[in-house]
Amino acid sequence: MEIQMKRLFLCLIIIPINIFGLPIQSSQTFMLTKPAYFNIEAYNAFWHNTAYEDECKPMAFQLITYFQKSSTNKHKKKGRQFSEYFLMKDRSQLSVKGDDFIHEHNRDIRAEWLTLPSNFNGTFTLFPEQQQVAFMADFKYELKTHFAGTCFENFFIGASTAFVSVKNKLNLKQDIVSTQDDQTIFGALNRPDIAFNKFFNKTENTGFADLRFKLGTRFLFRDDIQVYYHSYVLFPLSSDTNAQKFFQAIRGFNDHIGIGTVVNIQIPLSYTCENYLFAFCLDIEDVFLFQNHESRTIDLFGKPWSRYLLLNKRDGTTNIPAINVLTQKFKVQSYNIIDISSGFRFQTGCIEAEITYGLWAHGHERLRDKDDKNRCKEICHQYGIAAKEGEFTPSGIPATASRSTIAFQAATDKDAQGNNIFVPITNFDLDFHSGASQSALVNRINGAIGYHFHGNKSDAFVGAGGFVEVSQNNAALNQWGVWFKLGAAF
Repeated sequence: MEIQMKRLFLCLIIIPINIFGLPIQSSQTFMLTKPAYFNIEAYNAFWHNTAYEDECKPMAFQLITYFQKSSTNKHKKKGRQFSEYFLMKDRSQLSVKGDDFIHEHNRDIRAEWLTLPSNFNGTFTLFPEQQQVAFMADFKYELKTHFAGTCFENFFIGASTAFVSVKNKLNLKQDIVSTQDDQTIFGALNRPDIAFNKFFNKTENTGFADLRFKLGTRFLFRDDIQVYYHSYVLFPLSSDTNAQKFFQAIRGFNDHIGIGTVVNIQIPLSYTCENYLFAFCLDIEDVFLFQNHESRTIDLFGKPWSRYLLLNKRDGTTNIPAINVLTQKFKVQSYNIIDISSGFRFQTGCIEAEITYGLWAHGHERLRDKDDKNRCKEICHQYGIAAKEGEFTPSGIPATASRSTIAFQAATDKDAQGNNIFVPITNFDLDFHSGASQSALVNRINGAIGYHFHGNKSDAFVGAGGFVEVSQNNAALNQWGVWFKLGAAF
């Protein structure tokens, strides 16, 4: 039986990760990045002994500092896919050309949609990068200190909070080939009449991310076998849901309330060795994020980057930036985010080291109208894609060109008699998928080493570790990081 269990544990950590293939995403407007402090390996390293080993020391705390930075090479094909997440399918660079160049049939964006002149010819690219520095304080207290009875014997309460500094960078670059005016692509994307998703090369966000209250229990803690569990309620301490900036730096889980579950298991693989411990460890953390109201920008179905089209309105207003209409408050459902780690732990004397393989994953978000009356859909029925200047319906309403895309302006819409008509955007045209963060799966290799101090009245530890993360698709960044921690029980 013992041999079978060992084989099972080994299989858990060497299952080929290629079975978790995820599609490459494109033309998205939002990415949910992993908080630096959401790292189950760093959280549990060395803490598993100090916080729970000695029942005579019911109070414990740990302090953890994290540094995390994206590490993708933008010059390689795999790296360019991270640009594609925000740009278009199979595009790490987009061309912007006016109608003077229409004979080339190879532009990605029609310059006139961005209010650039017809003789404009240029390209631009972006490449997302992120750096996070975080500090977490974690506290745990056993209930049996104040409550008698066996039902409280193994229960504990706790709390933690994280202070985070997030820096996002787009690495914006543009190349203007031809124009008679002193206009740029990013200037056009940031013009005053556009209210959302401004293109800033850098965005920063610093402050407390969330506060957690915990309740847990020890199921088993003897003969170096450890099984303990806790749940927590997560309250956000940040609010970054206004969609004012493209790839905006956000702290934590973007203002979502959550409920989390953490399970920690250690099973020794060296019962006959008295001088050292060699053990299998498995740590799992799952947090369910409740629905939240956030401003998101979406596109039209089958029309990537259509948020930068120009629209006409039934009331006679023309050339309205579509992004101002397609950015609305939505109900955002993020569901579960999970962090799993398994590996081996080695301990001799006061030295402890471990090496683990982990998975961080989340499913795709879902967006729904914020208001029960489908306000977003009602608004969209008032707008249509702009036709050429001077095109009106018989009733005097500016006509539309509904078959247009961001690359070209189609012919004016007409009825059976050949009259210009107004064809509005409907609820069936809205692509909620484009404004939601997409499914991601990240593979992580982690290593750590630390030192324990054992005393009669208190125990303490100090340690450090590092990790490398590789994403299965382009919906999460490749990253590396280091962390340092210390803690005590008394």
